Amino acid sequence: MRKRLNFLILLLFVLCTLASCGSNARTDNELEKAESDRSISKEKEEIETISENSKSFDTDNPNVTDTSDLSEAKNENVLIIYYSFTGTTRKITQTIQEKTGADTLEIEPDFNYFINDVEDVVQEQLREGYLPKLLNTVPDLDSYDMIFVGSPVWWFTTPPPIKSFFSQYDLTDKNIVPFCTYKTHMGTFFEDFEAACPDANLLQSQDFSGYVLSDEEQTMEIIDQWLQNLGFEE
Repeated sequence: MRKRLNFLILLLFVLCTLASCGSNARTDNELEKAESDRSISKEKEEIETISENSKSFDTDNPNVTDTSDLSEAKNENVLIIYYSFTGTTRKITQTIQEKTGADTLEIEPDFNYFINDVEDVVQEQLREGYLPKLLNTVPDLDSYDMIFVGSPVWWFTTPPPIKSFFSQYDLTDKNIVPFCTYKTHMGTFFEDFEAACPDANLLQSQDFSGYVLSDEEQTMEIIDQWLQNLGFEE
């Protein structure tokens, strides 16, 4: 009788243990699934945030001129002045030119930046305020109603060739549209841009990050929306 009772007690203990393990396994699986769902949701949110930020047109910036009177922009004389080192800014410029019919001018500095230690050299130039001479002449800016000015971001600011352009040409009362390309962070590019031409009428700017530029379709959508905001019609 005692052996039978001990056997029943042992059997009951085993059954309880198995039930507990099964419950814990289900709990662990549920926790893992919940954690996975949260991770996926977070990643999706981050991607959507990056995408949304890339479509920011500075419409809330008090220093940006209202573009409500630019509905006839497609009939205006438009110029795109740009500097491009790797060709990325040039590609954006070509797209804008195709959609607006604008004239283009690529800034050509007399300093050769195609050197091995270019990053160190540029950092030193920015620190010392070095301004390279420009090899080409900018056309009469007064003959243009709108002027796009674009360049890559170097060390989180405007590169020396663009700073040279700012120092040599008067942009007072000109309708200027800034744009830039960069890999990960544009730093104070637009703030420095504005400080360099405080008397210009800055219109809606646009930045193109490496994340955006990796998606050609998204890049085109951003350019189309940007130009539409500036008054250009498709």
